[in-house]
Amino acid sequence: MSADLSQTLKQPLFSAGRKVVAYQSLERDLMVDEPAGFEEPTTRQRILTAASTLFAQKGYHGTSTREIASAVGIQQPSLFHHFESKEAIMAELIDFDLDEPLAVAEREATAKGSPAMRLYRYLAWDVEYLCRSAYNLSPVHLMLSDPVFVGAIERYGRLVEARESMIREAIAGGEFIDVDPSFAQQAIIWMIGGTTAGAEQQTPEQARETANRLASFAIRALLRDPDELEHIREAAGLAGAIPHPAEAGEVRRSTGGPSGNTPAEVRGG
Repeated sequence: MSADLSQTLKQPLFSAGRKVVAYQSLERDLMVDEPAGFEEPTTRQRILTAASTLFAQKGYHGTSTREIASAVGIQQPSLFHHFESKEAIMAELIDFDLDEPLAVAEREATAKGSPAMRLYRYLAWDVEYLCRSAYNLSPVHLMLSDPVFVGAIERYGRLVEARESMIREAIAGGEFIDVDPSFAQQAIIWMIGGTTAGAEQQTPEQARETANRLASFAIRALLRDPDELEHIREAAGLAGAIPHPAEAGEVRRSTGGPSGNTPAEVRGG
């Protein structure tokens, strides 16, 4: 096992049960686990961390369950106690990459307030979610064309539609320049994906700074009047908290073996 991977697996994870989405101040907490501190990763979480790192280094098809088990420091039969197959590991990573972002995006798409502000708020949440993740999600989108995971395409399509709907609404309302919403949405996701690839496990402060910088850059590029950005940032900070999907009980968090869903697609970001 490489020294880098060994160090990664020793990193503590934020407690998923304590994550809170708090948009009360852009200078404070967009997504906070703060009061909880850290907890040691479970074997299951270490498997997911090791697998995501190896998938990024060697590709999904180039990585074996034996290699994943070796990276975690367990025997292959022990890995199968937690996941019945390599497909089940990737399925859970896909769920992690899609489920909560989809819940937040769909909520923002129908929330009150200007669409530019809601898109800013969603993008900042999404970037921080990626940067504070324990897993390297960059290889996940490469599996979109794999027939084993086609079941997630519907979820990904809903995520794309939620993001595009906010862009269309902002264009219609005169906040954004006249641009192809599909192209704008994809360009933003490419930017986020390229910037956050390999940037997981950032500290809360690092993740928050990355989130605000990326969201500001993306929204400024679309605004008809770029000077409105500060007003949008202020509005996003005062718009109230959005309950974290896991706390609201709206998103199933995979905790044991493959889910009933057939995951399949992933965000480009």
